[in-house]
Amino acid sequence: MNVVPGFGGFFLDADRRPTVFLKSGKAQAEVVTLIGNELEKVYGSEVRERIQNAELQIVQADYDFAELQTFRIKARELLGVAGVHALDIDERINKVAISISDDASSDEVQDRLTQLDIPSDAIIVIKSPPVVPFQSLTSQVRPTVGGLQIGFTDYWGTDNWCTMGFNARYQSDGYAYFVVNSHCTEDFGIIDGMVFRQPEAGSSDIGYEVDDYGGFTGYPCPSLYKCRYSDSALARYYSGVSDDFGGIAKTTSRSQSSPGSSTISSSFNIVSYAQSHPYIGLVVNKVGARSGWTYGPVSTTCQDHYVNGTSYRLLCQFTVNGWADHGDSGSPVFQWPAPNYSGDNIRLEGILWGGIPGTSFSFSHIGYVKSEIGNNGLSFY
Repeated sequence: MNVVPGFGGFFLDADRRPTVFLKSGKAQAEVVTLIGNELEKVYGSEVRERIQNAELQIVQADYDFAELQTFRIKARELLGVAGVHALDIDERINKVAISISDDASSDEVQDRLTQLDIPSDAIIVIKSPPVVPFQSLTSQVRPTVGGLQIGFTDYWGTDNWCTMGFNARYQSDGYAYFVVNSHCTEDFGIIDGMVFRQPEAGSSDIGYEVDDYGGFTGYPCPSLYKCRYSDSALARYYSGVSDDFGGIAKTTSRSQSSPGSSTISSSFNIVSYAQSHPYIGLVVNKVGARSGWTYGPVSTTCQDHYVNGTSYRLLCQFTVNGWADHGDSGSPVFQWPAPNYSGDNIRLEGILWGGIPGTSFSFSHIGYVKSEIGNNGLSFY
């Protein structure tokens, strides 16, 4: 969006009206056309259609997106210190939003921001609970599909539960795979060969971990830490375990503000995966072992997180105002139906890894999953 002069962010407002921040506060017809063209590149054709079918709302911006991104990257140095657990560019208010724990000091954060030469009017500090990884369709199901409960036993003999994300294939190696969260293995970012079972630890072995990206250091990762863009790992099925390639469990009903149904009625069919980031207001769904089929609108985009208990920072994650809980880690996140499709055909958006129980869930974008595991060679349908 750098080609649009003064562009400061895009979102759908409460009435689902396309809204853009511009430093000029207004736009001529040719600029509106340019905005539509550029947003289509980033968010897909459905955004351009919304702009064509509804009057575009222009709001005065104090900062353009490039300036906000510069402030945000500087502020990453605070992730994991002074109570800071997340930060992102909030397109709805044209500011960098910094989330701190309830017992943290806003004044201390502001002092540190001043030291980083970040203007105070470009920042909003929000007190909120941190996003936590979730661990906890619980029947044995064959062929396996995304959304089912899986179990594993750690080094200390403790049984754990997560959700299977989605099945995967390489183009020509002849093996079947499935995607899970990295934090649902023994060690985040390390290939440790974790054995998975379905539906729970102690039941039938179905596969083992074969890929888990170790992360990177250096810009744009904050100093002294490792960074990743997805909480994902790849497991290979054992011979003889049948899977439904492209299938996601569909339950009898969905909910936004409470758990959805966990009774499987049929299956969703992946027909595409998101090529661009979701925008604020886009409604997405998830199917998880703990809280079933739930949905909600995207509420934050490209948010950076401190991963508690690790040396990692998760960059550019997405949050949804919808129900989830412990045990839903690994849930497939998707748009239903997929754009230009009907019925139970879906577009895969990413993989859920955490959230605030009963309030929201966070997910890694599918594009980052593809780039961090499988060397961009995986397909999901």
